Amino acid sequence: MAIYRGGLFVLMEDKKINFVFENWSSVMGDDLEKIGDGLLDWYCCEVLQSRLAAISVFAGSDRVGTVLFRVEDAEFVIVAGAGKPEFDGIAEIYPRLEAIAKALKCASIRTHTKRLGLIKKAEKQGYSISEFVLRKGL
Repeated sequence: MAIYRGGLFVLMEDKKINFVFENWSSVMGDDLEKIGDGLLDWYCCEVLQSRLAAISVFAGSDRVGTVLFRVEDAEFVIVAGAGKPEFDGIAEIYPRLEAIAKALKCASIRTHTKRLGLIKKAEKQGYSISEFVLRKGL
Protein backbone atom coordinates (compact mmCIF):
# COMPACT_ATOMS: atom_id res chain seq x y z
CA MET A 1 0.00 0.00 0.00
CA ALA A 2 1.29 3.49 -0.79
CA ILE A 3 0.02 6.56 1.06
CA TYR A 4 1.01 10.19 1.49
CA ARG A 5 1.48 11.05 5.14
CA GLY A 6 2.96 14.11 6.79
CA GLY A 7 4.58 15.39 3.61
CA LEU A 8 6.27 12.05 2.92
CA PHE A 9 5.40 9.26 0.53
CA VAL A 10 5.10 6.03 2.51
CA LEU A 11 5.75 3.05 0.23
CA MET A 12 4.64 0.32 2.58
CA GLU A 13 2.87 0.71 5.86
CA ASP A 14 2.52 -1.97 8.47
CA LYS A 15 1.93 -1.74 12.20
CA LYS A 16 5.46 -2.99 12.73
CA ILE A 17 7.48 -1.80 9.69
CA ASN A 18 7.12 1.41 7.67
CA PHE A 19 9.00 2.26 4.49
CA VAL A 20 9.27 5.98 3.75
CA PHE A 21 10.58 7.18 0.39
CA GLU A 22 12.83 10.17 1.06
CA ASN A 23 15.58 12.24 -0.43
CA TRP A 24 19.15 11.87 0.82
CA SER A 25 19.79 12.76 4.46
CA SER A 26 22.77 12.67 6.79
CA VAL A 27 21.03 9.90 8.75
CA MET A 28 21.06 7.74 5.61
CA GLY A 29 24.75 8.49 5.29
CA ASP A 30 25.29 7.39 8.89
CA ASP A 31 23.54 4.09 8.14
CA LEU A 32 25.33 3.39 4.87
CA GLU A 33 28.74 4.38 6.19
CA LYS A 34 28.58 1.13 8.20
CA ILE A 35 28.97 -0.81 4.95
CA GLY A 36 32.50 0.52 4.64
CA ASP A 37 32.66 0.22 0.85
CA GLY A 38 33.89 3.75 0.20
CA LEU A 39 30.84 4.58 -1.94
CA LEU A 40 29.02 6.98 0.39
CA ASP A 41 29.55 10.03 -1.85
CA TRP A 42 28.38 8.01 -4.87
CA TYR A 43 25.24 6.85 -3.03
CA CYS A 44 24.45 10.45 -2.08
CA CYS A 45 24.94 11.72 -5.64
CA GLU A 46 22.86 8.92 -7.17
CA VAL A 47 19.96 9.59 -4.79
CA LEU A 48 20.14 13.36 -5.31
CA GLN A 49 20.16 12.81 -9.10
CA SER A 50 17.15 10.43 -8.79
CA ARG A 51 19.09 7.48 -10.19
CA LEU A 52 18.58 5.60 -6.92
CA ALA A 53 15.48 5.57 -4.76
CA ALA A 54 16.03 5.88 -1.02
CA ILE A 55 13.88 4.30 1.66
CA SER A 56 14.05 5.04 5.36
CA VAL A 57 12.92 2.01 7.34
CA PHE A 58 11.04 2.43 10.59
CA ALA A 59 10.01 -0.15 13.18
CA GLY A 60 7.08 1.60 14.78
CA SER A 61 8.41 5.11 15.37
CA ASP A 62 12.08 4.03 15.55
CA ARG A 63 14.24 4.54 12.48
CA VAL A 64 16.13 1.28 11.92
CA GLY A 65 17.81 1.60 8.52
CA THR A 66 18.17 2.71 4.93
CA VAL A 67 17.70 0.86 1.64
CA LEU A 68 18.72 2.19 -1.77
CA PHE A 69 17.33 0.62 -4.93
CA ARG A 70 16.77 1.10 -8.63
CA VAL A 71 14.86 -0.74 -11.31
CA GLU A 72 16.81 -2.07 -14.31
CA ASP A 73 14.51 -3.30 -17.04
CA ALA A 74 12.26 -5.70 -15.11
CA GLU A 75 14.67 -6.28 -12.23
CA PHE A 76 14.52 -4.64 -8.81
CA VAL A 77 18.11 -4.01 -7.72
CA ILE A 78 18.92 -3.50 -4.05
CA VAL A 79 22.03 -1.36 -4.32
CA ALA A 80 22.75 -0.85 -0.62
CA GLY A 81 21.16 -1.31 2.75
CA ALA A 82 22.28 -0.86 6.33
CA GLY A 83 20.99 0.09 9.71
CA LYS A 84 20.77 -1.02 13.29
CA PRO A 85 22.58 -4.34 13.69
CA GLU A 86 19.90 -5.74 16.01
CA PHE A 87 17.26 -5.38 13.30
CA ASP A 88 17.02 -8.37 10.93
CA GLY A 89 16.86 -6.86 7.45
CA ILE A 90 16.26 -10.13 5.64
CA ALA A 91 13.39 -11.34 7.81
CA GLU A 92 11.70 -7.97 8.18
CA ILE A 93 12.63 -5.85 5.17
CA TYR A 94 13.11 -8.20 2.21
CA PRO A 95 9.49 -9.42 2.09
CA ARG A 96 8.32 -5.81 1.89
CA LEU A 97 10.88 -4.99 -0.80
CA GLU A 98 9.55 -7.98 -2.74
CA ALA A 99 6.03 -6.51 -2.51
CA ILE A 100 7.30 -3.18 -3.86
CA ALA A 101 9.14 -4.98 -6.67
CA LYS A 102 5.93 -6.81 -7.63
CA ALA A 103 3.99 -3.53 -7.57
CA LEU A 104 6.59 -2.08 -9.94
CA LYS A 105 6.06 -5.08 -12.26
CA CYS A 106 9.57 -6.43 -11.68
CA ALA A 107 10.23 -10.06 -12.55
CA SER A 108 13.14 -10.54 -10.13
CA ILE A 109 15.21 -9.00 -7.35
CA ARG A 110 18.99 -8.76 -7.34
CA THR A 111 21.40 -7.71 -4.65
CA HIS A 112 25.17 -7.95 -4.21
CA THR A 113 26.84 -8.61 -0.88
CA LYS A 114 30.17 -9.47 0.68
CA ARG A 115 28.50 -10.79 3.83
CA LEU A 116 28.29 -14.57 4.05
CA GLY A 117 25.73 -14.31 6.85
CA LEU A 118 23.44 -12.29 4.59
CA ILE A 119 23.75 -14.95 1.87
CA LYS A 120 22.69 -17.68 4.28
CA LYS A 121 19.71 -15.68 5.54
CA ALA A 122 18.66 -14.77 1.99
CA GLU A 123 18.82 -18.41 0.88
CA LYS A 124 16.31 -19.23 3.62
CA GLN A 125 14.00 -16.63 2.04
CA GLY A 126 14.22 -18.27 -1.40
CA TYR A 127 17.17 -16.34 -2.87
CA SER A 128 19.95 -18.16 -4.68
CA ILE A 129 23.50 -17.31 -5.74
CA SER A 130 23.47 -16.45 -9.42
CA GLU A 131 27.12 -15.50 -10.02
CA PHE A 132 30.54 -15.06 -8.49
CA VAL A 133 32.53 -11.88 -9.04
CA LEU A 134 36.33 -11.91 -8.94
CA ARG A 135 38.34 -8.69 -8.75
CA LYS A 136 42.05 -7.95 -8.73
CA GLY A 137 43.56 -4.52 -8.14
CA LEU A 138 46.29 -3.40 -10.53
